[in-house]
Amino acid sequence: MVDIIENIIKKDGVTVYVVYPTRKETAINYLEKLGVKTIYLPFYKLNKNGRKGMWKYIIKKIMSPFLFFKLRQIVKREKISIIYSNTIVIDYGFILSKMTKLPHIWHIREFGKEDHGIVLRGGEKALYRKFLKIYNRIIYKLIYGNGTPTYSRLSSWLKVKTIHENLEKYDVIFIPGQIDLVAGLKTKTPIIYYGDGTVPLMVDYYWFNFTKRAINEAKELELKAARNASINIYASNWARNSGIKEYKIHSSKAKVIPFGANLSYADTDNISNIDKNDRINIIFSGVDWKRKGGELAVNACEKLVEDGYDVRLTIVGIKDLDYRVKGLDFIDYLGFLDKEDETQYLKYLDAWRKADILLLPTRAECAGIVFNEASAFGVPSLSVDTGGVADYVKNNINGYRMPLSANGEDFALKIEEWIKEDKLSTLSKGAKKIYKSRNNWRTWGISFNKLLEDSNIFKK
Repeated sequence: MVDIIENIIKKDGVTVYVVYPTRKETAINYLEKLGVKTIYLPFYKLNKNGRKGMWKYIIKKIMSPFLFFKLRQIVKREKISIIYSNTIVIDYGFILSKMTKLPHIWHIREFGKEDHGIVLRGGEKALYRKFLKIYNRIIYKLIYGNGTPTYSRLSSWLKVKTIHENLEKYDVIFIPGQIDLVAGLKTKTPIIYYGDGTVPLMVDYYWFNFTKRAINEAKELELKAARNASINIYASNWARNSGIKEYKIHSSKAKVIPFGANLSYADTDNISNIDKNDRINIIFSGVDWKRKGGELAVNACEKLVEDGYDVRLTIVGIKDLDYRVKGLDFIDYLGFLDKEDETQYLKYLDAWRKADILLLPTRAECAGIVFNEASAFGVPSLSVDTGGVADYVKNNINGYRMPLSANGEDFALKIEEWIKEDKLSTLSKGAKKIYKSRNNWRTWGISFNKLLEDSNIFKK
């Protein structure tokens, strides 16, 4: 930046101001000797890392609005014409330019090779990753308000720019989930997209309080992706039907291949059996207590206890469980278990081996890999008829889907019905059959290969 200033300040009628957040160093002294007007804003302590880094971050966030007002005062007082900022403070420069309606020059230091003959680690990919972080954090909200940055055309453009592969050398490109990447890729190689929902399904289901502008942008991007993909695979018929309806995808290009279970195939050889006089071991597995219907599960178990059943509810996946729930006599709280950690993974497997019923009164669910994990151990699933659950929980085969209006007592009565009518053993065997024949990753691979063989996407 110094050499740029050296050239600019030589021009007649140009005055350069530098606002800096750190103590005076050699560069600042040198600039002042050149005739540069320097302005010091004492934020240097907040830019240093240390054990109090989080507090510094919080203080910086609180003070940032005051910094912007101070900068705007400086711009007006000194009659600044152009704002120029380098990589670290590009976000500040962008916001200031919006506040003052002045042009903004972004100096990205990853252009070191072109500017100064210096090759910096990360190169152009690092440049676009930096842009992407700034965009996701700040720019998207300024343009679209509340929404999801991934579902936007600029995010698509930035993400594609991080790819420096020759895509033409591949036979097929498989992209799970990254809708912005699917929309932005320009290649003759067939693209196969794999997702579990669509934008229209997510609005007011998973996504709440999104602005109309953000929703429209998300739909526009998803439409572009649907057209760019040779085949759109969905994890449920619920999602597939929406894709066909909303984006006019031809049925031959919209397929369903359900998720598998995120467990080792060798670890799932178990059939659950229960006698109505034994303890009922119920498992609840999920990371979002409210969305997964945690309170309903507790209420159902309380009803079972009141009716004289010996119940144990094992809760897995919730990081911070309410103390009231933890304190209940029938609760076994295991917390969040990381499957990448061998000890925690074995603990998770043990919970499934002891389980007789998966109780998941979910309020919203695109698919639910947990249902396949239950089926892998022969554990019947009691859930809700919502979203894509129907492709994972088949009524009276491996479980049952209750109406969304069902309360805790309704779930309890269904479990009592299973026990009294001796249905659990049959449901357990049905669960294992569904897992082995359909909802596992081996079968997923076979289905995917067959899809490739049957399609004509490789024909030029």
